[in-house]
Order: sequence, then structure tokens, then C-alpha cells
Amino acid sequence: MEKEQVPNEGFNSLKFLEKLEKQMEPFDYWMLQWYIKESDPHTKTDAIRVIEKCQQEMDVDIPSQLDIAAAAECYPSLVSRTLGNSSKKIIEKKQSAILSVEDERKLVEYCLQTIEQSGYTTPIEIRIEASTMVRREVGHTQHIRFLDRSKNK
Repeated sequence: MEKEQVPNEGFNSLKFLEKLEKQMEPFDYWMLQWYIKESDPHTKTDAIRVIEKCQQEMDVDIPSQLDIAAAAECYPSLVSRTLGNSSKKIIEKKQSAILSVEDERKLVEYCLQTIEQSGYTTPIEIRIEASTMVRREVGHTQHIRFLDRSKNK
């Protein structure tokens, strides 16, 4: 089942190009204009991706991210995320770790022992054991991060 994209009815590529024209060199603007017309973006994000594609393929100088955001009438963070192409990864800081290294080892041993006895372990069992170790309720995603860290152990 594919995700259906609903076009943003408020986005107008001609208006978008008009706003960028003043901030670009004529040749760069001409190239971007061609890319926009060929791609026919229906959303602000699509238009920003077209700008990035034009920059990568034709080595044109693009306006600042703030100028692009103003032309697209969107938040600068959308432009930054789209052009930056970096996905946010949750990084667990050592200060915020729920379990100590020793507790993690004990939890791994518990999981292996449970798997040996019953053939499997459940996320609820992992969270209950972790909660018992730290003497407080652990979050729902704690077992997911624990399993990610303990894959090769």
C-alpha cells in the first residue's frame, strides 16, 4: 500500500520562482527554472528537493536557506532538513542511561537464561526485569534500545 501524497493547494511554483529570481544569477535562475518546470513540484518539500537536485547536477549557486524558506513560505527548519538530508538519530547519552554496564550484563544473562528455558523472551519481560533492577518504571522503548545495543553480545 503506497502512501498517497495530497498536493499542497497553497503552493505555486511560478510565485516561488519569482521570489527566487532576485537572489540568483541569471544563468543559475534559468537552470533552476528549467528544473522546476520539468519536475512540476506539487509541494514545498518537492520544490526544495528540486533546488538541491539542480545544485548537485548543474553546480549552480543557490540562495541562502532563509531566502528559499521565504520563497516557499515555509519554516527554515524544513529547508534545512530537506537540504541537509540528515535523519535524526536518537543518541542515548551516558548520563541518561537507565541501566549501568553491570546491570546491562545481568539483563543480557537474564534474557539468555529465559530464552534457554522457554525458547523466547517478550518485551514485557525485559521491561519488568529492567524495572526491578533500577527500582522504577522504565519506558516502553527501553527494550528496543536494549536489544539494539545487545545484538552482538
